[in-house]
Amino acid sequence: MLARYTSLQEQVEGPGGLLARSQKIEEGWGSTYLEVLNMRSHLLARRGAREEAKQLAEKALRLFDEGRIPANVVEDFVLADFLARAMILAARDKDKARAERYLLRLAELPGRNTRTAEYVEKLAEAEREWGGEEAYAARMTWWLRRVGPSDPSWAPVLYTLALNQSLRKETRPAAAQSYEQLLSAYEKNPPPAGVGWPNIQTHCWLNLADLYSEDSAGLRNMPRARELAQRYLDATKDDKSAAVQRNRAKMEELLRAAEPGAPR
Repeated sequence: MLARYTSLQEQVEGPGGLLARSQKIEEGWGSTYLEVLNMRSHLLARRGAREEAKQLAEKALRLFDEGRIPANVVEDFVLADFLARAMILAARDKDKARAERYLLRLAELPGRNTRTAEYVEKLAEAEREWGGEEAYAARMTWWLRRVGPSDPSWAPVLYTLALNQSLRKETRPAAAQSYEQLLSAYEKNPPPAGVGWPNIQTHCWLNLADLYSEDSAGLRNMPRARELAQRYLDATKDDKSAAVQRNRAKMEELLRAAEPGAPR
């Protein structure tokens, strides 16, 4: 398959090919050509040929930047695919400045703000490959400081960071702080549209109740754990899904264990 895509690319780009004869990439062959570049870059990246994959993604981005691709030729998601791949490849090469530029372009694409949090996490995960958990947390925190609670990506990014922090005993206090920061951010001001706040909020209650009911990280705070468990139960009383029912059973057990005279 890679050989076929390579052959198609060479036909378009070779001497006398369509790319040389046309100032603008035209509808029809143009969308196919960009799909070929996209798939070749994807396959090369999967095979570990990062430099060649990066060059292909950047070749496509230059065509966009030079105005050679009219709006009717491709959808915005095609540009987003190239930007996201170029961002990840730059991050894996430890080129943080270039990766940041691609991320900021992704965040500015029309209609892509609902996926910005996903792109931020992908960048953080790519940097974690060489920088460990500190690099992951640093990238997520960098974005949070850049945008603030009024941005639709802020809450999902902070929630994802909190989930990651809760996985290790030494960072669970930071996870509790992140969850509390999320809950307090929208106490007086409504969250921005598109955040999915009710779902994030109930999961903050659930996860914080768990953290405050355990002893391992020095976070035990049973009054707060009971308060949060009850909020979760009140908010989900009409939800019959299996996952929520399991969580409700856990919160009900937490409340029973906290009752006076309950076995310790």
